[in-house]
Amino acid sequence: MMYQLPRYLRQILAVLLLLAAVGLVALLTVVPFLSQLEVARARLNQERAFLGQLLDATRDTTLAELLPPADRTPKTTGLFIAGESEAIRLASLQAQVMDIIAAQAVKPRSSRNLQTRERHTLKLVGVQVQLSATIEQLQKILLEIESHRPILLVDALHLTPSASLGIDDDRGLLEARLDVVAIEPRQKAP
Repeated sequence: MMYQLPRYLRQILAVLLLLAAVGLVALLTVVPFLSQLEVARARLNQERAFLGQLLDATRDTTLAELLPPADRTPKTTGLFIAGESEAIRLASLQAQVMDIIAAQAVKPRSSRNLQTRERHTLKLVGVQVQLSATIEQLQKILLEIESHRPILLVDALHLTPSASLGIDDDRGLLEARLDVVAIEPRQKAP
């Protein structure tokens, strides 16, 4: 039946059939991709607007100013490391970190205090701990540190595979060096 049509008409029908096939493929593949792209663009613009609002709100305020007046004291917020002096706060921080590590049956190889430093109007005290642990133990330690009250933060984490390759018990161990910091309460102006 197709061969009974004139040649130019068959060519036009072939081109129309090809265009229909290309249009169907585009409809099934390109259109869903473009709609997903448009949704992602809208979400990105929404998140940019929200971030801009947050930046505007926090530009002139600090965390202490955002808290209700009753919650501004370091003892009630649970944000700050407790202690009357810097040495006591460092000892408290080191003891809390060692307790978290010991709870996972890991023995630290070494521990040392880091210099007190300021970052974004916050005064931070820190401790550096070196240990060997499995990835599961290390994950639990990091989770406990990050969910601890007063707030403890892992400022730096360096991981290397364990150097003792010949011992079967040491397979899967990681050598870790953690820098854990805590926020010191602001000293009241005299």
